[in-house]
Amino acid sequence: MFNLDDGTLDTQLFSINLTTGAATYVTTLDGTFNGLTGVAAVPEPASYAMVLLGLGLMAGAARRQKRQA
Repeated sequence: MFNLDDGTLDTQLFSINLTTGAATYVTTLDGTFNGLTGVAAVPEPASYAMVLLGLGLMAGAARRQKRQA
C-alpha cells in the first residue's frame, strides 16, 4: 500500500515459487516518500533534431567520399 497524502510507504514483500505458483510472505518494508525518485530524463525534441541532422551530415559525407573514390 502506498499513501501519497502523508508520504508514507508500506510494502509487503512476497517470495513466489515458480514451480507451484505459491506465494510466501517474507516481510513488510516501511519508508517515507520525499519527492519523485527514479524519474528518467526525457530528451527535448531539439535533441532528436540535432541527432538526425548529425546522422544526415555523416551519411552525406560518406556518400560524397564513396563517389570520389
